[in-house]
Amino acid sequence: MSQAYNTKYTDRNFTVSVAGYFANQLVASNWNVYWQGTNVTSGIGSGAQGTVTIVPEMPQEPELIILPKSTPKTQQEVIVPVFAVHILEQPTEEIRVGLGDAEFRNRVILVIEGFTQDKASHMAFATLIRTYFRPEFRIPIYDWEGNSVTPNLIDYANTYVDHRQIERAEFPDLPQPVRYYINAAISIVYFDTDI
Repeated sequence: MSQAYNTKYTDRNFTVSVAGYFANQLVASNWNVYWQGTNVTSGIGSGAQGTVTIVPEMPQEPELIILPKSTPKTQQEVIVPVFAVHILEQPTEEIRVGLGDAEFRNRVILVIEGFTQDKASHMAFATLIRTYFRPEFRIPIYDWEGNSVTPNLIDYANTYVDHRQIERAEFPDLPQPVRYYINAAISIVYFDTDI
């Protein structure tokens, strides 16, 4: 007999919540954040270190990733630094919390991937991501599917980073906007109940 689980722990709720947490941390670190999917900018304005673009997904064509001094010619073009969040591994049920308990400890792995402008920002953003997603840090998960304007909090206290792995890759043969790549796998533990 198959079990039904809390449907609020969805791919969209995880990815948008983690992207939102990442954006809030960037703003707190003096960056503006441009949400390309909704055409909204948040941050402190002209006094910021710069603007980070967050996209729903990374463009497949490298020529659509452009440098900050360039002017986008199409809506598909994105300006570096640019990041996207997606699920790497679907949620897995690990263990039942207690004997006969209806609550299970689960794990989901998300990826923050992106491109930066140069070697210095490449190292700086890898450090920022490592700092923002330290093990045991709590990540608030919101119900974006239930209300995409003012979502309710699903969980904060029992949703936390278990571990993270940040990889930086440099591709010297590629053009500047796609030369400096970051891939950060974030393993998040959460608790869900069968209904």
